[in-house]
Amino acid sequence: MRRVSTRMNTAFVRAYGPQLKTLSCGGQFFTGWWGLGGFYKKKLCNLERLRVSKVTEQVFVALSETNFAALKELHFNNCGKEFGIRGFTLQQVVNALNQFAQSLTSVHLYFDLGHVTYINDEVTDASFKIALPQLKKFYTLLQNVDEEWFWPFIKHKFQNIQELGLHYSGVREWNYKERHVKLQEAFELVPKLRRVRISYLNLIPFQGAPLRVDIFRDKIEYQKLWY
Repeated sequence: MRRVSTRMNTAFVRAYGPQLKTLSCGGQFFTGWWGLGGFYKKKLCNLERLRVSKVTEQVFVALSETNFAALKELHFNNCGKEFGIRGFTLQQVVNALNQFAQSLTSVHLYFDLGHVTYINDEVTDASFKIALPQLKKFYTLLQNVDEEWFWPFIKHKFQNIQELGLHYSGVREWNYKERHVKLQEAFELVPKLRRVRISYLNLIPFQGAPLRVDIFRDKIEYQKLWY
């Protein structure tokens, strides 16, 4: 099945790759990429947005071995333990991002990175400190801000971001009023940051009233999304 899947993927990319600006796929798309990095790089030369669901280790290994010069947006969604999230490390995530360091303007990591293997000395690794100078927007799950790697990661790699988007899924208890004030400290860590936007998807703190919270350097705004 893997050989069939690989042949189908390569046939699709060979036929339509140069036309693609956006590619949405599952993690299985990256099965069998070993030795084909050059092929995908050539055929997906105009790719600007890559959106991947059900991410596995193979996705990050494959991306760290190729490069799409025009890529502006990386979006990893619908990822969880059931999809093998314990199978890759923070270092592999970093390696993949570094491949597109000079072109990325937006990164979406919608999975709980508390499940990603973290090694303390990775923070001193040279690859961890490679900046993404064009990156303006970074989105992830709200619970990730509690992980020990999170703020060093932001500080070293995302110094030019203007928006930090955080999605709350109700996985962990969240003292929201206290944390909203605490998140204002991000403006000191990232000088160009204009807004921290929190979207509450599972609204236990607000008794079922969906809210979006915009945190600025000098104020916090609350808004209901629907009724």
